Amino acid sequence: MHLDSLALAHARQELISASLIAYQSPLYQVLALEDSGQTVESPRSTPGHPHLQPPPATPRKPNEPPLSIGQILQQMMERAQ
Repeated sequence: MHLDSLALAHARQELISASLIAYQSPLYQVLALEDSGQTVESPRSTPGHPHLQPPPATPRKPNEPPLSIGQILQQMMERAQ
């Protein structure tokens, strides 16, 4: 997906206004959605298909700084190999 800087700034502001992300350059944080009481089962968590389960999250150490999106994506690509 390619966005020019103006389109990116507009999209980012819409997500911030909708309380879906927090942004402080260069970091983005995806915010939790409010619990509606409904559960939606993800295809990745389908019972009986353990190969579709996402890998467990690596716990962060106390006082460890947050990871950038790029760092997270890099870790995901390394795990997929």
